Amino acid sequence: MVGGNADYLMHVFNKSGFSKLLPKLLQTKVYVGSSAGSRVIGRKVSNEAFNKIFGNRITFGITEYMN
Repeated sequence: MVGGNADYLMHVFNKSGFSKLLPKLLQTKVYVGSSAGSRVIGRKVSNEAFNKIFGNRITFGITEYMN
């Protein structure tokens, strides 16, 4: 996997409140992310599928991204 840990980034988005603010901002702004920053905007691959591909890792309790 290339880039940052998208589960951790989503955890930070949720903890800081940015995940609730971002949809409102996107009504008038453009979001550009790279690596983990772009992955959290889409759908999260199931933890089972991720573990099968990349091996076990910490999920920080994240079950979904922003979709």
